[in-house]
Amino acid sequence: MSLIAAALAGLMAVSACSPEAQDSEDSPTPSSAVLMPENPGDEAERVEPEDYDGAQGVTDEWNDLDAEYMTMMIAHHAQAMEMTGLVPDRADSEQLKTFAERMHLAQKGEIGYMADWLEERELPVPQEARDVAEGRTPSQEDHGHGHDHATMPGMLSTEEMTALRQTEGEEFDMLFLEGMIAHHEGALEMSEGVQAEGYDLATQELAEHVHSDQTAEISRLKQLLDEL
Repeated sequence: MSLIAAALAGLMAVSACSPEAQDSEDSPTPSSAVLMPENPGDEAERVEPEDYDGAQGVTDEWNDLDAEYMTMMIAHHAQAMEMTGLVPDRADSEQLKTFAERMHLAQKGEIGYMADWLEERELPVPQEARDVAEGRTPSQEDHGHGHDHATMPGMLSTEEMTALRQTEGEEFDMLFLEGMIAHHEGALEMSEGVQAEGYDLATQELAEHVHSDQTAEISRLKQLLDEL
């Protein structure tokens, strides 16, 4: 958890401070190392503050895709939190219970970060983020299909979530793991989209963080599924 906290702290250090667009040559020097993507699909390069001379192709501007990513990813993470929230009482695998707890806490922290990004730009913050801030686990039953849930990659349908709530033991483990793998793959798709078309440096950083973490988690989820 200390690594997650450090990563999010680094993200906050380089977030844009205003909704107004700025020229790239006026971009402030970050206080910590940042990841600088060069071309869409390329692995980002780590740049230390003393080596920073302005973003290449990424500025302190933000566009509609940045805002859409932050908004939609809150809803996407919220469903993942609802799924992991079912694990303690329904799962059979102790390994799954431990892993799901880590995912739950990580996505909770990222929802808080995304909500702060939206608030700083005076943009609407989804109710799911307010639920998390108040200590509640978001529920699709409460919020329905807001935020165009059906159009977001990887989101489980109402029927799939209902099936998950109604099962337990090894059957639950299988449904959870299959559902979360698909859910994470959707998050990778969303992150790759904003990395290719977004402007905001903080959004780029978060998308890289989400992509890296969830790629690793997919491998672990598949391993747990194979062990059932």
